[in-house]
Amino acid sequence: MLITAGLLIVMAAGIGSIALRDKTKPRLADLAFVLMIAGVLVLNIGLWTTLDDTNNLAQWFAKILVAAATLVIIPVAIHALRTSRRRETAEQETR
Repeated sequence: MLITAGLLIVMAAGIGSIALRDKTKPRLADLAFVLMIAGVLVLNIGLWTTLDDTNNLAQWFAKILVAAATLVIIPVAIHALRTSRRRETAEQETR
């Protein structure tokens, strides 16, 4: 259940982030991006709690791969959000 919820949150937030990415709604796009990060965390929690067969190598591979991706995605996403806010502030100052 958590795996499906995480995937749905990631897909919906990704579509929302792309749809809202223009000059007039950068804050909403950033919020959708943060929701996408939350979806990745829900997916990660779902994988670790649902796939509990310790003898299945495929499950361990999936869990470790998603955990590693999460550890890469979150810092990159935080950097992207901070950079977009700095760029937005710089554009407002030049006007």
